[in-house]
Amino acid sequence: MQLENVWRQKLINERKRRKMTQMQVSKVVGISRSYYSEIETGRKLPSGKVLLRLNQVLPIFLYFNDADRYQKGNVDKTREVKS
Repeated sequence: MQLENVWRQKLINERKRRKMTQMQVSKVVGISRSYYSEIETGRKLPSGKVLLRLNQVLPIFLYFNDADRYQKGNVDKTREVKS
């Protein structure tokens, strides 16, 4: 699973865990629902500013060390990510 897919799935899982709709999240973050939907489906990547605001609303933490290890190939890419 690619790093972007892991992040998107965590985002979706956290939104659902908090029983929030895409509309509710997008309003709090200050973006359109369609843009938020495109982020969840992978059609768009959020800007740094939007990413920080999303993480304030749906706190999912991606540690930079994990991202570096993944990019260098030091992480088992077949491992399932648990949310």
